[in-house]
Amino acid sequence: MKRRFAKRVLPLTVLYGGLLVFLLTTNPHNLPIGWLLVPFVWAFVTLFMTFRAVLPVLWKTAPWRRINGFAAALAFIPVVLLILDSINELTPRDVLLVSCFTIIAMFYISRLRPTA
Repeated sequence: MKRRFAKRVLPLTVLYGGLLVFLLTTNPHNLPIGWLLVPFVWAFVTLFMTFRAVLPVLWKTAPWRRINGFAAALAFIPVVLLILDSINELTPRDVLLVSCFTIIAMFYISRLRPTA
């Protein structure tokens, strides 16, 4: 039990810690344009891994393919909203649209038939 817990928590701790260190030690004004995308990709991967670790605990009978789809859809929401906020384009309508698209995507993911 402890080994499984450590196997799930240690990578998440490293991802969250690394993201925090990256955000606290870099200045966006001094970074090349390509490096400005790193925090968003890092946040998506971190949230995806978090949801991928939590969803099987909450939903024990779901196949991994469906869990991965839900985790990606749930990680997509805050990352897209952060991107829109970073370019000062976030409005309540955008939050509603992203949420609706994610709900639709989750509906289609739930309809996937697991294959062996």
